[in-house]
Amino acid sequence: MKELDVSKADASLILSVLGACSTVSRIITGLLADHPRIDCIVLHNGAAIIAGIATCCVSLLNSYWLLMLYGAIFGIFTGRLYSPITDMH
Repeated sequence: MKELDVSKADASLILSVLGACSTVSRIITGLLADHPRIDCIVLHNGAAIIAGIATCCVSLLNSYWLLMLYGAIFGIFTGRLYSPITDMH
């Protein structure tokens, strides 16, 4: 497997995007979890499955922009893992 030439600054940007997407996702998921027609368990498990599938595909990513996209997807769906937990009964 080929190593990507990603600078420390670019790697930091990926982590920043991941964190920002996670923060926004937690807020949106919290709002969704309060809706009576939304099943929090389905919301949580769906996010876990999508984050897991995205992580399984990491070895296929061969460019900086794909890593950035992965960071955004991973941030969005791992952010969704924690918000609905308090509403699960």
